[in-house]
Amino acid sequence: MLEGPMAPEDQQHLINDPKVNFDAFDDFLYFLYTDRFNIGKDEFKAMIHLAHFYQVPFLIEKCTEKIPVFLQTAEDTFEFAEIGREYLPETTELLEKCFRNLYNHYLNEPTTFSYFASDGRRHWISSGLVIELIKRNPQDGRNYEDIMLKNVIEWCKDVHIQENNGQQPTIENVQAKMAPLMQYFHLSRISSLTLATTFQEYKLISDEQLTRCLSEQMIQIFANNSTIGRGGRGGRGGGGYGRGGNYGGYGYGDYRDRLPPARRSVRGRGSAYAGAPIPILDEEEPWD
Repeated sequence: MLEGPMAPEDQQHLINDPKVNFDAFDDFLYFLYTDRFNIGKDEFKAMIHLAHFYQVPFLIEKCTEKIPVFLQTAEDTFEFAEIGREYLPETTELLEKCFRNLYNHYLNEPTTFSYFASDGRRHWISSGLVIELIKRNPQDGRNYEDIMLKNVIEWCKDVHIQENNGQQPTIENVQAKMAPLMQYFHLSRISSLTLATTFQEYKLISDEQLTRCLSEQMIQIFANNSTIGRGGRGGRGGGGYGRGGNYGGYGYGDYRDRLPPARRSVRGRGSAYAGAPIPILDEEEPWD
């Protein structure tokens, strides 16, 4: 491999690859001859690059097995996720491990979408990785959608600042960067509060669409509340229908049961209606 008719006359091989240095290539050759390697975080990307270039899938498998050791922080995980995206499809499993680590440990709270590379500079993750994070956001009942939205908005602001020499972004700047990303969010999983505040502030969707989303959520909330507590008959405080003296109880089935006492209809009196004044009874006139 190193000597022969295809080698340079002086047998001096030049490694003309900006992503690889001599030590990394030496580690790569050592692995080819021994199937063993001992690399750190800084050499990891070079190994993946060489394994991809020279088509050595077994080396990518060995690197993927070792990856959990390096995923100590969110920044580490973002950095290796970018490596995984760069060399797809060979690095699919590596990328999946990064995603699992992010969702299990970091993306359920405010998280800065960046990392410090080997050059010591902060790098913001690519828009492609942001899209993958949004698309893969868990739909398992835990509401990550609001948190993801706010993390992505902060990422848009940070990227704008970096691209514009520290200039703070305007609402229009954020809106422009968010526009191609909005199609990947599940609007039905965004809370009403976020719709009414963040969406309204940054004009993330049209006013018509925003109104429709809020209306649908309000209808769903009312429908859910209307079906609570339709239990059996009972006395006051029970889960009955709330109609008539025999049914008793301030059941949830009747909207009048959610009115304050002064606005409730007189229970057991057929002529009463919601909002009617409570009658003054004579001393000898008993309640029904």
